[in-house]
Formats: sequence, structure tokens, C-alpha cells
Amino acid sequence: MDNGNRSRRRLSRVTGLRPPLPQPPPQEPDDDNGTETPSRPSRLRRAITRMSELSQGSKVVIGLVVTTLVTGVTTAVFSSFSSTITDSIRPGPEIRVAVQVERFGPGGSFALPSTLPGNPTSFPIGRVDDLLRDARGAPVSVLDVRLIFEGNRNQAVTITDITAHILRRNNPLSGTLLTWPSQGSDTNLSACMDISAPAPIVMSRPENGSCTGAEQPYFLDHHIDLKLGEQYVTNIRVDANPGRPVGYYEWEFIVHAVVAGTNVTIPVRYNGLPFAVTSSADNYLARYGGDYSFFTRH
Repeated sequence: MDNGNRSRRRLSRVTGLRPPLPQPPPQEPDDDNGTETPSRPSRLRRAITRMSELSQGSKVVIGLVVTTLVTGVTTAVFSSFSSTITDSIRPGPEIRVAVQVERFGPGGSFALPSTLPGNPTSFPIGRVDDLLRDARGAPVSVLDVRLIFEGNRNQAVTITDITAHILRRNNPLSGTLLTWPSQGSDTNLSACMDISAPAPIVMSRPENGSCTGAEQPYFLDHHIDLKLGEQYVTNIRVDANPGRPVGYYEWEFIVHAVVAGTNVTIPVRYNGLPFAVTSSADNYLARYGGDYSFFTRH
């Protein structure tokens, strides 16, 4: 009996020497719905506290990420509008047009509205340009025109049609007829226009090479998009078709185009003056034939 009591006393002493087991911290409930009390801050406040405890390096990394995202969005937005902004302040028309004409036309004839001053029997070839400019004459029957288009906007400009705005119709010029050795037909012609038609538009040149009977509008099978500095050349033969009412015609070309979804029209003249062509007249007051030195009256 005494031995049993001594054993229990030794066990009690040994057990009393063990340290108490650590107790787990009290768990905060997750369903606090963001409610904040003095003893339990809300989830938002705890998140802010943790962010404030981040190292300075972590804060720098996060700042760089945010800055990169904002810069990327800004760049994308700016790029989408930069072309429009630049185009809105770029001077000049949407398309620049250079013009070249064959003054005498492929037929080698030019008519004036009256006789030459002094009615000379001949005059040197060097005077012809001044005479033609001052007299406001026109090639007979046909006029070959080369139009050189150049884009003048960052956004693509689409040419959809070329028409003629008739400024003047009158009887054929019948004052003086100047003839010049024919230079032959232009094999580079790509389009035709019957200027005597009720509503002249550019037509595709038929496969036979003649503009007679041209029936298909040029822009049915031609698509012209021009960006800044890009060029496109078209050669047009304008015909005062004798099969229709004859006459003298002055006009300007109208280029129809679309830029950024907006329709625009661009008038085109030659050195600031209208284009002109005349049908043949039955009679002339004077006729001159030219060679490579002189024009001589017949």
C-alpha cells in the first residue's frame, strides 16, 4: 500500500514538470460581410493594412505594372486617332492632281474663235503657244488628258468616280483652223469620256483601242486607294463625238472620293483654266498648215 502511494506521487511530480501545450489563436469568422468592430477590423481594412506592409521594392514593381498598362491603353487610343487628327490639320485637298494635256490633240488640229490679228500669211512655230493661249481656242474633236493623282492624307483616300462639270456649251469654233502633223494615237490611254453626253463620266477604253462605243464605267473594274504620297496615273481621251450634237465645250473634271467615310469632291482644271474641245466646223474663216518651222495660210 505504501509502495502504491509512492508510485502515484512520483507520477504526479513528473507530469507536473511538462510545459502546457500552446493554444491555437482564435479564428476570425469569414462571414463578417465586411462588418468592422473594435476587436475585428473589416476585410477592406485588413487588405489596406497588408498593402501598407509591402516592401518598397514590391510597391515599385506594382507601380511599374500599372504605369505600363495605362501607357499601353493611352498609346492605343492615341494611335487610333492620330491619323484623323493629323489629316484634319494637313493643308490642301485630300488628293493632289497634276495635269498634262496634248495641246493639238492626236488629230493635229486646233481651232480658234476668230482670225489671227493682222491676218498674217505665215508665222513662226515659236508664236503658237502665245496665240493659242490668248485666243482661247481648243483642239478639234478629241483632247488627251493625263491626270496624276497623289494621296494627301494618312488615311487611305478612295477615288470612286471622275465626271465632267460642263461650264459652257456653244457652237463649234469656226474662226481659224491650225493643222499640225499628226502625232499618232496614244497607246497608253486607259479611259474615255464623251464630253457631248448628257452626263459625261469616265469610261473604260474598249479592247479595240477606240473610244467609240465605250460602254463600261471606268470605276466598275478599277479600285484606286491612295495613302499619303502614293500616286496613280490615268490617261483619258475626251471626245466631242460627232455622232451627237456638235459644239464647243468647256468643263472641269470632278474627282469623287471617300476619306474616313466622308464623301468629297475635288474640281480639277488645267493651269487654273477650264479644259476645252470643239467639234469640227463646216467652214473656217482662215486655215493654216504647220511644219516644224512655220504655219502658213492656205
